[in-house]
Amino acid sequence: METGRSPAQPPYQMSFDVGGLLVEQATIGAALFVRLGDWRAVRISLDQNNLLHASRQATAECVRSELLHRLRMLTPAEVARVASGPDPDRKHLLWAAFARQYEFVGEFADLVLRDVSLLGTRLMAIDFDRFWTAQARRHNELRHLQSSSRTKLRANLYRAMREAGLLTAKGRVVTPTLSPDVIAFLSARTPSDLRFFPMGGML
Repeated sequence: METGRSPAQPPYQMSFDVGGLLVEQATIGAALFVRLGDWRAVRISLDQNNLLHASRQATAECVRSELLHRLRMLTPAEVARVASGPDPDRKHLLWAAFARQYEFVGEFADLVLRDVSLLGTRLMAIDFDRFWTAQARRHNELRHLQSSSRTKLRANLYRAMREAGLLTAKGRVVTPTLSPDVIAFLSARTPSDLRFFPMGGML
């Protein structure tokens, strides 16, 4: 019998509760990939030499896993830019990698961050909570996460936006100045990954 319901959505990955944008760690990992050319070799080098400078092994493994998942979202040319490019390019590409890795983050950036930018208002905690509630109608896994987990995810997402230069400490959304190289990287994808950035009326 036809119920009229849409097919179940693929489950969200929701493991972005640590590290913010991971800029310092990503610079190390990207430089290793440029030199070694193999992600498995990068992982081994990070672990054997404690290059992420974690005080505990469990922390090192958590950060390393998250870092490599995000870096592998980038093309080799983008990874090279993260390794040796200017700081703004590095942060903008790492934000794009974050949004590519996590559908929730990408949709939040596209549907909420850019709208707040267009309206000229502040991005508040309630904006995240409203988006979460709306997405929970399609993604049951969000309903089962504890409120403490949602708070950690929100805090880390907002931290990443601040580190990427997209959000001030007071919640004002910032239209970034993307370099021509970064614009070319983002525009090469379909749909364009420029949608992850609060470009205001520029797009």
